[in-house]
Amino acid sequence: MEAEQLEVLNFISQHPPFDELPEEQLKKIAIHAEVAYFRQGTDILKFGDTIRDLYMVRSGAVEIYRRKGELYNRIDAGGLFGQMGLLMNNRVRMPAKAIEDTLVYCIPENIFNELCDEFENFA
Repeated sequence: MEAEQLEVLNFISQHPPFDELPEEQLKKIAIHAEVAYFRQGTDILKFGDTIRDLYMVRSGAVEIYRRKGELYNRIDAGGLFGQMGLLMNNRVRMPAKAIEDTLVYCIPENIFNELCDEFENFA
């Protein structure tokens, strides 16, 4: 594994629900995860857009909103978002915005689906 992939593996293995996964599954996630950066104030997910990844906040903070713009949740390091859209026809249901400069790990949909199928803590 490359240094960046090891960093991903070490980080995700410390946060639920990944902390309960076997090492081989963590390695697979680390190899396939991509890193994305969003500047403060940037829309990460817009309502109705197609979604193809589960997002895990590495650093920074993200706010999740209801359709009408009301704040639903604030997510910081180790938190996940995007799972609702992946489970509901790959459409963003709850928009997300970076409220600080934010680094996220993007975990591909096919890996998320495998995790949901194989591990109860993801179902």
